[in-house]
Amino acid sequence: MRHALLFALALCAAPLSALAQEAPVPLERDDDLTPPELPEVPEALRASVDALRSTVQGTEDCYTGEGRMEHTPDARCPMWYARLGRGGAAAVFAIGEALRPVRSNPHDPAMEPLRNTESEYERGPRLVQLLARTGRPEAVPFLISYVVRTATLPDLYPTGTDAVMLRALRTLTGDDPAPTAPWEDDSTHLEGSLSRRELARRWVRWYRDHQGMTVAQWRAEGEARALRGLSSEDILARYSAITRLAPNPAQRVAVTASLRELLAREDLPAAARVHLHRLARQR
Repeated sequence: MRHALLFALALCAAPLSALAQEAPVPLERDDDLTPPELPEVPEALRASVDALRSTVQGTEDCYTGEGRMEHTPDARCPMWYARLGRGGAAAVFAIGEALRPVRSNPHDPAMEPLRNTESEYERGPRLVQLLARTGRPEAVPFLISYVVRTATLPDLYPTGTDAVMLRALRTLTGDDPAPTAPWEDDSTHLEGSLSRRELARRWVRWYRDHQGMTVAQWRAEGEARALRGLSSEDILARYSAITRLAPNPAQRVAVTASLRELLAREDLPAAARVHLHRLARQR
């Protein structure tokens, strides 16, 4: 009886020891959800940035409120937004300051100043769009940092500003390392086939690999990737390439051919087919 028990234990020990010798499953890298360092204001721009900070602060009154809490936008709002639109690199740092989390008390969690405020759905997207339109590479870490922070918040639902952040990143960089399928969640165009955390991870990795490059280099690389994606067998990769290249008149023929091939596929999901037909009509 004793020998039989020892023999059985030996049989069990062999596979267990073999498993112990296998390479461990790699854990998720912690720095994949670490926001990039935000750039400091250059000394040459300090005075211009200080002047534009008050303009950014003034836009807190640029929203319309209805119902019991009525609010009329300040008449100076168009002038303020126009001033920021002309601000160039100084506007990046002035608007970027408004994206930094604030902590009213050292013991309280930091708050996102553009999120869950009365002005978020009008002011937030407008400021983010202006940040992207500067065409400055310094804007990218501010945008990615916001995407990472909001992806790790305990609440589950993205806001309107969150979605505009991702569109601004695509516009500014000319690339899209985290394409989503809008036909999978047409209500937000954000969650799609990727979680918010995975979206943030991919942008962090993208920035880590593209630091030091110019905006022109980013856009050239994004266009090259999109051109390859036009012939991809992956439905989402091809869709991402089509939307990336559609505004370019020089690629109109290639985009149209790729879209027709995609619509002819029998394995195209019905929701995707409806979305792509709508895209074709818009183009």
